[in-house]
Amino acid sequence: MKIALVAEHVGADDVQAFGVRAHVSWLAAGLSRRGHEVVVHTRRHDPAAPDVVDVRAGYRVVHCPDHAEGSTLGGFAEFLTDRLREQRPDVVHAHHWTSGLASVSAVDGTDVPVVQSFHSLGTVARRFGRWVPTSAERMNLERLVGRRVAHVVAASRAELRELAAMGVHRGRVTVVPHAVDTRRFRPGAATAPRRLAKRVVAAGALLPYGGLGDVVTALSALPDTELVVVGRPSPVMGPDPTGWLRAHAEACGVADRVRLAVPAPQASMPDLLRSADVVVCAPWDGLRYTVAVEAMACGTPVVATEVGGLAETVVDGVTGTLVPRRDARALASVLRGLLADDARRFAYGIAAVDRAESCYSEDLALSDVERVHHLVAGATPPVHAVKDRPWSTPVEVALPVMRATSLVEVPARKGG
Repeated sequence: MKIALVAEHVGADDVQAFGVRAHVSWLAAGLSRRGHEVVVHTRRHDPAAPDVVDVRAGYRVVHCPDHAEGSTLGGFAEFLTDRLREQRPDVVHAHHWTSGLASVSAVDGTDVPVVQSFHSLGTVARRFGRWVPTSAERMNLERLVGRRVAHVVAASRAELRELAAMGVHRGRVTVVPHAVDTRRFRPGAATAPRRLAKRVVAAGALLPYGGLGDVVTALSALPDTELVVVGRPSPVMGPDPTGWLRAHAEACGVADRVRLAVPAPQASMPDLLRSADVVVCAPWDGLRYTVAVEAMACGTPVVATEVGGLAETVVDGVTGTLVPRRDARALASVLRGLLADDARRFAYGIAAVDRAESCYSEDLALSDVERVHHLVAGATPPVHAVKDRPWSTPVEVALPVMRATSLVEVPARKGG
């Protein structure tokens, strides 16, 4: 198939990036390996970058040639219109709502289908006080995109519910969980060195809704434990995005036991996750849960807030423990018990690896996305794209209960 990925804020071969950027690079490379002709359409972030870049992973990146700082989304949409009508892809897959808006405009009047991945939603951002634009205009445009595209790929059932509340028909949404590279993220002997007897690694956005402040508060009740914070910096926090967290650690009396790894050390991330006794993901919304899956694949138990995709990923009492959001006291209590129980952490780690390999492999995620692309294009998927997960359906991928291992019993899922 000829597949056009549209990500107006993603650079070429962005292997050191995280979040949406890393996802688009991964998806482009994976689909290329499977024999598809993939072109990523984006803006030019480096003025010296050529209009077209052939990436070693097998796909092509085309930059909007007239991009300059401050250029409008409308200009990108015009560029995209010319490109898509000239190249005529079988399917367009847009990432983030701005790319979706440009893509819907670009294919208007044609029969080229658009698949949309939002990655974040204005309704959720407003609910939890995020800094990103959460105006009524953005939310209205997200609803427009969700209703106009041929299909939406969501990362969790929590996101599916948000989309349904926005008026997107459930029959046009497929849930494809975040994938993990189990060749990099796997149990092993290589770990990052540590200073104290116990180590907790916490990951999240360097903003209040990321929950990192709650983890620092909990650390004050955990003696002889060091905390490594893996943060995503945000420009809204100014030139010193970690200043507020350092000040909070000082106020809690734990500054000497907190190390900030900002930005996230992508190359050494597997070693860091393996070095932890527990990995904590404590955001208030939980739509992003990639680090939790990576930690599970490394055999490290996860303590996570019982929200969004995290509540679907971490099986409470099997691969880790779920806690209420914004409850530092409950978080400290759970961590204290888990850090003192080597046998339980070991059992959680074994089950976590099994779950990551069974449910979150890159091959499964690529097959799911391929199936959506072929569905909207009216094409027959190749054999490798129809190897359904044993727990999937054509419309909604319902995250499974961990299958039994010799070490743990599988509890019934909360809520059915």
